[in-house]
This record gives sequence, C-alpha cells and structure tokens, in this order.
Amino acid sequence: MIKKTIAFIVSLCSSACVFFATGCDLLKDIFQANSDQTVERMFDKSVETTGKWIYLDFDTNEPTDDYFIFDGSENVMKFEYYENGELVRDGAYRVVYRGEGEDVSTPLSIGFEIKGDKRHRDWLYCYTEDFKTDFTKFTVMIEEREIDLSYSGTPRCHYYRMSEMPFKFGTYVKENSELKEYKHDAKRAEEYYFPNGEYVNDDGAVFTFMTTYPAYGILLFRYEYDGKTVEGTFFIGNQTDKIFLWIDYHPGFLPDADQKRTYGMQSGQDFPPNFNVYGSFGAAREEGRFTVNNVVAIEGYGYDPDVCEIRTGEYRCVSGQNQG
Repeated sequence: MIKKTIAFIVSLCSSACVFFATGCDLLKDIFQANSDQTVERMFDKSVETTGKWIYLDFDTNEPTDDYFIFDGSENVMKFEYYENGELVRDGAYRVVYRGEGEDVSTPLSIGFEIKGDKRHRDWLYCYTEDFKTDFTKFTVMIEEREIDLSYSGTPRCHYYRMSEMPFKFGTYVKENSELKEYKHDAKRAEEYYFPNGEYVNDDGAVFTFMTTYPAYGILLFRYEYDGKTVEGTFFIGNQTDKIFLWIDYHPGFLPDADQKRTYGMQSGQDFPPNFNVYGSFGAAREEGRFTVNNVVAIEGYGYDPDVCEIRTGEYRCVSGQNQG
C-alpha cells in the first residue's frame, strides 16, 4: 500500500521536480562542455561588475549598510562583502552570463571561491537586464553551495535555507545609480507568484515565505510551531489549492537503486516532498491570508514527520510585502 501511495504522490508532483532542477542544470552548464556560444564565462575579467553594489531591504526596497565591492579587472576578480558596514567575507569570484532572451531563466551567475577549498563554491543565480549596456541592478534568485559529484557523476548542490544564506537575498543596486524597474520578468513569474511575508494562525503556528522571481528561482519557507522550526523549499500547485514542502531535498541527490525499490519509485523520479499541504493558497495573492485544510506527511526518505506538526486553519499575513 505504501508503495502505491508514494508512487501516486511522486507522479502528482512530477512538474515540481522540473522546477527544482534549476540549480543543478546551471552547474552543468558552467562545468561541462557546452556548444552554446551565448554562454560567456568571465573567470579572468568582468569589468561590468566592478563597483560597489548596495543591498536593498527585502520588504521595503530601502538601501542598507550591506553591500558588495567587486573588482573585475583582468586577472584580479576579487570581492569584499560587508554587513552593517563591517567586512564579513572576501576572496575571488567569477561570473557566468547567459544573455537575456525570453528563453533565458537566469541571465547572470556569480561564484565565490571559498578560501582553502577551490572545489566547492557558493553561487548566486541572478536576474538582471541590460548587463552589457547599462548594468546597475541584479536580483538574487537562488543561493547554492557546490557539493561533490554523485556516484554517477551528477553535479550536486545545497540550496541555502533562509537562516543559512551567506549573502543577503534579494536586490543589489550599483552605487549612485537610480533604481530602475525590470521590464521583462513580471509576466514570466506571475504563474508561480506567492506573496512574501510572515503568516500566523490562531494556534501560534507561523509560515514565512521568501522568494524573488519564482518562475525560475527558489521558493523558500520557514515553519515554526511549539518551539520547533524547519526550513526548506516549496512548490505551488497549478490550481493554487496545494503546496508541496521539501525539507530534506537538495539538487542532484537522486534516489539510488535500493531506495527506488523500497519506495516503489519509477526510473528517473526524484524524491517526493515531505508534505503535501491542501488549502486555499490563491487567497494569499489578494487578501493576505490562506487556509490549510489538510496535511499529508510523506514518510520515509530519512525524515521524521513528528518533527514538524503543521497546523490547519487560517493564516494571516502579519509582516512582509503583503501585510494586511
């Protein structure tokens, strides 16, 4: 019975697996041979990025004291990263630019070399426009850390959760530049849009959601209840009547043959979500609230559902971009 149930749920969520494959596909593009000449690898020089880039508060868009300083001079490629005006990290960086056509999901990637470990880097996958003509703004959509290849040679990575991010998540603007609006991203992200913010129900359970361009980025969540906290990624069902929560998932960590046999999974399928959460999530877009009617915990895969008791009922936005 459990095998049939798991197989049904995996089939139901197959579209979500495509969504969550974004990061690893980008790693393949960076590190494997690619005949697509539109991908430009700026590992030795990136004058476009040189300068001071100021982080805008995620909710208010106001400038902060957090910023990057990039020196993309030839054979230099050094960065410094400041929080509250204090240097917290520095080192080498590299840039990958993919153009800005309609079929380009993430035009810009910035990789940061970790001192003492050249094999594993942190990567920011970013949306931007006018990179070659008037580059004054970029928005982080995904933050990842490289991990060693899998047994089959597949690139693997760790999606940073909300509390783990080495760099502030959101938009950076070049110093002394006007904040310009993006022209092309809104329509592409509309289908997956879910308002950012903190949502609380009468039991004291709290959902926090954070994303930038959800059509191609990562949808992040944090859930808190009864003194316990879990973080992960989520996906919105097409009818906005369900969300799928991944707590353990990381790109490239596909099930091995024994796990597929144990859980009755088909060839090529990814790990299913830890929870299917059913309710009225479309209301969050206009009304700053949503209702959880039913929760199905997907047991197995090394996760204990008792760690996270998701409460039903209405959740209302109390802070963030959709505060009611």
